[in-house]
Amino acid sequence: MAERSENPGYIEKLAVFGGIELDEVDLQRLDDNYSSIKEGIFEPYFFEQYVNPSLHYYDHRRYTERMNQLVQLTEGALDLEPGFISYGLFSPSYLSVLFEQKDRDQSADPHVALLVGAMTENTVIEFGETLHSVFESVTPFIIDIEGQETAEASKGCAHFVLADGLSQPFKPGSIDSIHTNVLLQHLESDEVREEARLKLFNECFNSLKEGGKLILVERDPEPGTDEFISTVTLDLEEIGYSSVSILPALRYSRRKYRDQHFAGEALPDGAIQEEYLMKLIVATK
Repeated sequence: MAERSENPGYIEKLAVFGGIELDEVDLQRLDDNYSSIKEGIFEPYFFEQYVNPSLHYYDHRRYTERMNQLVQLTEGALDLEPGFISYGLFSPSYLSVLFEQKDRDQSADPHVALLVGAMTENTVIEFGETLHSVFESVTPFIIDIEGQETAEASKGCAHFVLADGLSQPFKPGSIDSIHTNVLLQHLESDEVREEARLKLFNECFNSLKEGGKLILVERDPEPGTDEFISTVTLDLEEIGYSSVSILPALRYSRRKYRDQHFAGEALPDGAIQEEYLMKLIVATK
């Protein structure tokens, strides 16, 4: 295994995740199979320790949910530079907007936040921790069209609603901030992606309060050009958002730094860095 520090906390999480004993977590095999884990390749001889292979056939959505969780835990346990995009990895981006929003909004009412799309238990936990680190009183919602395990993980952390982000079941003008994390590329097929993107932006606009923020961390499919930035900015402005800003997204360079930050520990230099391929998009109603 490459020279790197191991993270006992993540090793324990892997054991719990797989329903196995700590000494059954084989870091060498995880390291050797990391590329396959990221790709979700069907390898029963290895993955059955953590993921039921039969899910691949009869419940592919849940299989994907489990594989995404395994990728995150593996990156943490092996102290790898993260390759799997997740909400918590980009918490610095969301936090920068939420702290600014808190400073501007002096309302005594709870901050109502919505995450559209959540594919792992980690996402639920990280979303909740991010919000609670900013606001004394907060009401978090998560909507997704799938997510058996994330729904269970939401209990006591957020209100999980089985719903589509393109048809949001919320009272107009009831949400303070709406969050997405690499959602745009998963909306629909290429043929209808633009239509779905506009529908999402419009649904979020209707759900947001005046002055509310739509906060997206999304991959730039055309890095090195202004095409993505120009298109998204125009779409949001035409729907009626009063201001739009698009900046490079900030992320933790290791998953352990996210945990250390939320534990109140000081971070080393380089713990937070810009991600060239990812953009932080903030649209205000």
